[in-house]
Amino acid sequence: MLHFVTQKNTGFYFDSIDTRSPGFIEADKDEYSDKDIIEYSEESIKFSDAISEKILKNNGVAIIIDYGYINFASGDSLQSIYKHKFNDVFKNLGNADLTSHVNFRLLYAAFKNKGVKEVYIQNQGDFLKSLGIVERGKFLAKNLSSEKENDLFLRINRLTNRNGMGDLFKCLIVENF
Repeated sequence: MLHFVTQKNTGFYFDSIDTRSPGFIEADKDEYSDKDIIEYSEESIKFSDAISEKILKNNGVAIIIDYGYINFASGDSLQSIYKHKFNDVFKNLGNADLTSHVNFRLLYAAFKNKGVKEVYIQNQGDFLKSLGIVERGKFLAKNLSSEKENDLFLRINRLTNRNGMGDLFKCLIVENF
């Protein structure tokens, strides 16, 4: 089932058609059920194509960090936030922030299909820890009051904790050297 946004005279609404999943997600069809939600974005594919072309031509690395998922989602991740509260996606158009969780599996497949040498995904917590965020925090804490030191480590914990941003946010690393 493909769900999409469409418009009639009365405004925007969700509609759906029965269809097969897009090409390279179809290869994973044994890994998801009819109840899973697979968000597919042509713009994400175009974005990954443009980055791949630059990396393949010039060599280099791209790091994409955002909140999202690797395995198929169990619910729609499209959200609208208006005045710091959840909002119907079709209300307050132009004044509300629309967001969705990134389908990192889709991006991973798109980059792999373009032929870059390395593509991998880590959760944000592991990524930041591998870069030394805890050690850097300890170094910075030497010159801080105990109150500011506690605040620093609360912030580091917020970024790296598996029950929060550390697992919700993913890092997709694309390399071609």
